[in-house]
Amino acid sequence: FESACHINRAGVRLDMLAATQHDRFVEEDYARLRQVGITSVRDTVRWHLVERVAGTYDFSSFDSMLSAARRQNMQIVWDLCHYGWPAGLDLLSPAFVDRFAAFCGAVARHVREAGDEVPLYTPVNEISFFAWAAGEVGWFHPHLTSRGADVKRQLIRACIAGAEAIWQVDARARMVTVEPLIHVVPPKGRPDAAGAAAAYRQSQYEAWDMLSGRAAPELGGHPKYLDVLGVNFYHDNQWEHPGGRKIAWHI
Repeated sequence: FESACHINRAGVRLDMLAATQHDRFVEEDYARLRQVGITSVRDTVRWHLVERVAGTYDFSSFDSMLSAARRQNMQIVWDLCHYGWPAGLDLLSPAFVDRFAAFCGAVARHVREAGDEVPLYTPVNEISFFAWAAGEVGWFHPHLTSRGADVKRQLIRACIAGAEAIWQVDARARMVTVEPLIHVVPPKGRPDAAGAAAAYRQSQYEAWDMLSGRAAPELGGHPKYLDVLGVNFYHDNQWEHPGGRKIAWHI
């Protein structure tokens, strides 16, 4: 379920679960999924609603989803940071990692107390795209530019800290790391650009390499953080480089 809850370039906080009314009709939505044989989905715990005050957790926005999933026998992969976080928290500060880890631990306790199912979590959704949108091109709050590498490293720290906080509460928990797939090719007639296009294409794996410790080991990565891999592919995830011309399959 589309769960983006970032602050966009216009300064508006999005909440796609509310915009689509999934938060109102979550029971019906899960029931309809079961009718077509879907029994496992990804949904989101909205951090900005749960922790409006630092260190105080109000799960009223989450409980209806949690109970509906149980009644419908629906397995949920819970996103814990889907591009948005509480107001007043600096993304690049050490406090961001600490607050996120504490939030993850609080969610894990709440889920554990609600039932016996093995829980699944995506601590940080689409680290690569998140870092690009918030840190490189200024689409998402805090609207930084040319800081994508710094944001990506910070999100890796947060993801690792969040996973550890969850496991401290519930060692059974599974981590589902979700990244977007991309396909980048040189423009026709530009064989000289093949190397640059291939390098760009390979960059899609950087966040996983960091989480596993293959890249930037100083961040604390380890193969255990690549527990379950998830991928997203969108209609505009293919393009030419250089030039940026989209290769859109819907056209």
